[in-house]
Amino acid sequence: MDKIILSDEEKELAKRHKDFWNHNLKKPIINYYSLWRRINHLINLSGDILHPDWTVLGDGTKIEPGMLSPKRHHCYYEYNEFKDSRICGQVFNTIIPWTMITWLPAIAGCNLAVSVKGQTIWPQHYIAGDWYLKDSLGLVPNWQWLDKLKEFTSFLVEKYFPQRFVSIEMFSRGPGDLLINTLGPEQAYFAMHDRPDELKELLLLLADIHIKWSYEQLELILTVNGGYCNQWGIWAPGKVTRIQEDFAVNISEKHFKEFLAPAEMKIIAASEYQVFHTHSGIPEYAQWVSELEGLKVVEVTMDPVSAPIEDLIPLWNRILKKKSLIISGTFTESQIELLVCRLDNSGLFLDVEVKN
Repeated sequence: MDKIILSDEEKELAKRHKDFWNHNLKKPIINYYSLWRRINHLINLSGDILHPDWTVLGDGTKIEPGMLSPKRHHCYYEYNEFKDSRICGQVFNTIIPWTMITWLPAIAGCNLAVSVKGQTIWPQHYIAGDWYLKDSLGLVPNWQWLDKLKEFTSFLVEKYFPQRFVSIEMFSRGPGDLLINTLGPEQAYFAMHDRPDELKELLLLLADIHIKWSYEQLELILTVNGGYCNQWGIWAPGKVTRIQEDFAVNISEKHFKEFLAPAEMKIIAASEYQVFHTHSGIPEYAQWVSELEGLKVVEVTMDPVSAPIEDLIPLWNRILKKKSLIISGTFTESQIELLVCRLDNSGLFLDVEVKN
């Protein structure tokens, strides 16, 4: 049961978002208050979040769930440019759990270790060379990390809802990324040739972790008009999730379809509304993703090095024939006008920063 009643303006925005999911917009949604602008302050480990002096922690220091507390990190959520408004631009004012923890790799069993030089945290692979002989193919999830993520999610709901809507955690590593995180790149890539059947089974187990990760967060997040907002602040009338497979840039289309696609389809079938994250620097990957049956939205994040947008527009229009499309990045006003003029507007969402 919803705990809030939307205003007429909020209902109209939710309707536009529903039209976006259904590829039924009359004009594109252009949001100038981009996701990165709204969450950039969450991607920071400076100060005494873990320890006032990173060198005391030392490279490789293991991070345990008990070291983290949402109350201790709440200052990162206090920043709110939009004050009392639940709308920011063309999206809802959405807040997400702290982004500096690689939650899904940790839940999948990876140790998290400190990098002093980078002042960040990285997952370490752990599944040994004879993984294919072990129970659950060597996969040993650490559900304490899921409990800690749910603690962060519950904190956000209790402290900030309904003035700010809550989304599930942002960096939603897919089965392929989790495979690299847990098995390590060398074992993972060789297994495509040496242990293909076991590898496919392991990917499906990792897809189950992804589904559990999203469902258990959504159980804690209060619905808005019968649905949920995702990290972009886009409302959907049902369960939402996001899939990210950045390591897939290292494999061929054949390997994507044979190994990753079945696991992605399992995640897609488990949620009504999904966004698949890709990068402009590997445009063909967005094309592969767009062929996944049932997938609602493809997202393209603009890379510092990629083809000019004029060259990407034909590909994006091919995607827009099948899926809705989010394009995230920094553009000039003339580039934004070009995208609106040249792309199919009925499923187009631009999440942008404007540069001179």
